[in-house]
Amino acid sequence: MITSIASSLCWLAVLFENAFTAWVDMSKRWNSNPEVSGGGVLIDNGTHSFDIARYFLGPLAEVHVMEGKRSQGLSVEETVRVVVRSAAGVIGNIDLSWSINKELDRYISIYGTRGTVWVGWKDSRYRQSSSPEWVKFGSGYDKVGAFRNQIVNFANAIDGTDRLLINGTDALASVDVVEAAYESLGKDHWT
Repeated sequence: MITSIASSLCWLAVLFENAFTAWVDMSKRWNSNPEVSGGGVLIDNGTHSFDIARYFLGPLAEVHVMEGKRSQGLSVEETVRVVVRSAAGVIGNIDLSWSINKELDRYISIYGTRGTVWVGWKDSRYRQSSSPEWVKFGSGYDKVGAFRNQIVNFANAIDGTDRLLINGTDALASVDVVEAAYESLGKDHWT
């Protein structure tokens, strides 16, 4: 439903924004141990952000990553800003952090030539450029429901009654973007 709303309202997406930021003490968690996790917030939350960006924008062509201050003193990145460009030319900002809370009511914003779509924690909204009114849709993020839907989809795919919503090609594309993001972070350039 969100994809059809975004497609019909935005007509041509121009700017994408995503933020997964919340202060979490990561000092004793496996996610901040580079020998176990392979990295920090970029690999931990970035994979989800890149999946979402690809879902709405299509293939990602380039990424540029900048690291913020390591205020928790971890040996991995705690805060990053990722700038993406899709193959279709849409640009986006992705903010990831274990050390700040941006306190936003939404985690996805898509700005297009004909409207705006916000996907939020408690509800989602869209507004056509021709209207001053925001229209609510959806009831917000339901973590348990999301996991339940993933398990049901997987079970139905095994049973042969459904196709996988996320397949091996999607998984490899996310890995490619994460690798490019770490290359960009290490060299401070578009990758």
